[in-house]
Amino acid sequence: MHLRNIEIFCDVAAKRSFSKGAEAHSVAQSSASQTVHMLEERLGTRLIDRSKRPLELTPAGEIYYNGCRKLLESVRRLEDRRLRAAALEVLSVPTRTAPTAGCGRDSPTPRFTCAWRLVRYLDRRDPAQHPDIFHTALTDPNPEIVKLARRRSEGRGVGMPSW
Repeated sequence: MHLRNIEIFCDVAAKRSFSKGAEAHSVAQSSASQTVHMLEERLGTRLIDRSKRPLELTPAGEIYYNGCRKLLESVRRLEDRRLRAAALEVLSVPTRTAPTAGCGRDSPTPRFTCAWRLVRYLDRRDPAQHPDIFHTALTDPNPEIVKLARRRSEGRGVGMPSW
């Protein structure tokens, strides 16, 4: 079972529509329907009552949906913690140290590549929730990181550090 299938099921259930759930994942309505059907086959029970409009979850579907939402939230939190740790590690690597684990001090990955991973991290985060990363990024020697950090932090109460 893939997390994407669970995400599609959760969106279909939340939006009470196969087409709206599919749209959220840029897939065809038939693909979302087939994904939910495969989950139902795997579990051996109906998750969605397709005879009602808007769609309704069956009792088993409610239980599964609640569990899946918790699972996806846990996965997102875990990914966020990993990305945050990687971002802080990237920022701690000296600029002139080219080969410095994934993107840490002992990594064969060049700092430039790690910096772009940081840019991806910054672009998906709220600066107010991670001021330490944004403050450090705003003073980074890489101008692209500084530019992105400035753009993301404008008007959000995160500015240049005062030290």
